[in-house]
Amino acid sequence: MFKTLVLMLLCITISSCNKKDITEPPFTGQITLSKWEWIKSEIIWPNYDLTTPQSVGYSHQLEFINDSQIKIFYADTLQNFCEYVIENNSIIICNSSYGFEMKSDTLILSQVYVDGPIKYYKKL
Repeated sequence: MFKTLVLMLLCITISSCNKKDITEPPFTGQITLSKWEWIKSEIIWPNYDLTTPQSVGYSHQLEFINDSQIKIFYADTLQNFCEYVIENNSIIICNSSYGFEMKSDTLILSQVYVDGPIKYYKKL
């Protein structure tokens, strides 16, 4: 009897969960007409690694020039000019998808879901 009661409570608890309750609200801020400078990247898996412009010997910037186009610079040289799309809490840049978060003057792009890096940028 006790097992049946616990099982019923577990089923009710699971069925009452709503994915919408645990997801973050979609990004509604402004990213167009802004330039961002890379400050560090972290790789979590399989071993922790931290890279910075000083450790790799070059700078990296993202320049959002309108609501759909971005310029990507390495060592102050334009390397790519392509489109981006913001969808909920992710961003697709040049056909690469990233988790997307903005905190104050920090832009965070994450590819942890594919064992990729978390990249941090500061607003210029």
